[in-house]
Amino acid sequence: MVHRLFAKNSKPFTPSSRCTAYMATLPVVARHHPVACGVWLDAHADLNTPHSYPTGYIGGFTIAGPVGLWDSGPGGGLDLSAAILAGARDIGSPEQKLIDDGKVTWVPAGTDWWKDYGALLKAGRVIIG
Repeated sequence: MVHRLFAKNSKPFTPSSRCTAYMATLPVVARHHPVACGVWLDAHADLNTPHSYPTGYIGGFTIAGPVGLWDSGPGGGLDLSAAILAGARDIGSPEQKLIDDGKVTWVPAGTDWWKDYGALLKAGRVIIG
């Protein structure tokens, strides 16, 4: 569905209460907009993989597939450096390492956190919420 909307030059807004839906949505966005910036508005980082998170809870893997940290099936294509974790507070140690190594951006929750996205908008980056 998202692919068809992009093919019509629409700009879909795809909110979902199930994080795992984005495992299929984000690769489609990346195919249509290779410089897309993914803003993840969630309390969890969701950058775990089946190897780093032994419980197997797939909701914790949601971004990891689209950014190529594991083969989730629907594909990848979203650049890890273009992923922004906005307001995440429950960050596991493998996810924290990605932040500490500068591979992914984390913006803690706060009253002015939206101001940090102005530069991305001015640069023509697509913001996905």
